[in-house]
Amino acid sequence: MKLRVRSRDHARRHILVLPPHRLWAPWTDPPDPTEPDRAEVFRLLEARGYSYSRLDPCGWPWNPFARAHAVLGAIDPVRALRVLLFHRNTQVVLCNFESSALIILLLRRLLWFRGKVVLYDVGAAGAWRLSDAILRLVLPRADMIMPLGHAQVAGLLGLGARPETVRPICQPTTPDFYAEAEDVPDGYVLAVGDDVSRDYPTLLRAVAGLTRAVVIRSRKLVEDRQAFPGVTVLAETLTTRAYRDLVAGAALVVIPLHPSIHAGGISTLLEAMASGKAVIVSDSPGLRDYVQDGTTCRLVGANDPAGLRQAIDSLLADTAERRRLGAAARQYAAASCSPRAEAAQLAAAFDSLQAASGRPR
Repeated sequence: MKLRVRSRDHARRHILVLPPHRLWAPWTDPPDPTEPDRAEVFRLLEARGYSYSRLDPCGWPWNPFARAHAVLGAIDPVRALRVLLFHRNTQVVLCNFESSALIILLLRRLLWFRGKVVLYDVGAAGAWRLSDAILRLVLPRADMIMPLGHAQVAGLLGLGARPETVRPICQPTTPDFYAEAEDVPDGYVLAVGDDVSRDYPTLLRAVAGLTRAVVIRSRKLVEDRQAFPGVTVLAETLTTRAYRDLVAGAALVVIPLHPSIHAGGISTLLEAMASGKAVIVSDSPGLRDYVQDGTTCRLVGANDPAGLRQAIDSLLADTAERRRLGAAARQYAAASCSPRAEAAQLAAAFDSLQAASGRPR
């Protein structure tokens, strides 16, 4: 278990961050120039009077769920008890994923724990029975809930969230690391992603017969050169810099998605935008807070290979339009999804918690 303390001020304005899985050294100081600065948001919060520390989940055998799915691994009973017993002066416990908060919320009244519990990036209602069961336990008890988009709000309310606690927030990216890349007229068409939100069958149907090279970075797809001779599948793990270079070399980035109220594909979307790339994205409700069709990206209907192919052909043939969309996307990412923008949103949310009276539920 790794605990990184950023300040001696542990009273009333301290944030304890609980990630769903063990993080890595570049998250903390000093920043690694070969990685995105993942701690920048919290350093910016320090300037607003908030110190922070991070408590990763325990490994096996201390965490009996350490080898299970991240939703289970984040429960971590030992970590939860450490929070309740040894971090009693923490003002805000920032829990990534709902399961990180489960034991804390169930036991905090019994143990007189007064810290406010904030859920960040919660699961979408109806996506998984296990997740729904955990959400029904934690949502009514949480002090604040921060989904990554307004599309999730109705589902969270339906599972018991109190309306006054739901505060959608934009996920940040790192425009300083994903610096604006030049347009590459002869570059490949790029798709990236391993999660269940990706709709690669639709993408493959859309690019059948395309003369431009297509690169898909995914461990969930098997390359089939006989059926799709122009499609290269990269299954190996890339360094962050190699991934950044992969994005920079693309003519455009395609994000094919199954419709979802969760913000599936958001990291790839924002990284491509920050890189100044023209993006084509399926119209999924979970991403509507982040996209403007014809301004920052091209939206196409989900599960629509013909519409996707038309958008790909159009942008490959129009250098000026690619550059226009890429510049607007970069401007949006830098203004609305930067660490500075995220820190301002978090500070306002935490300030409102500090001002609120009353004991934890």
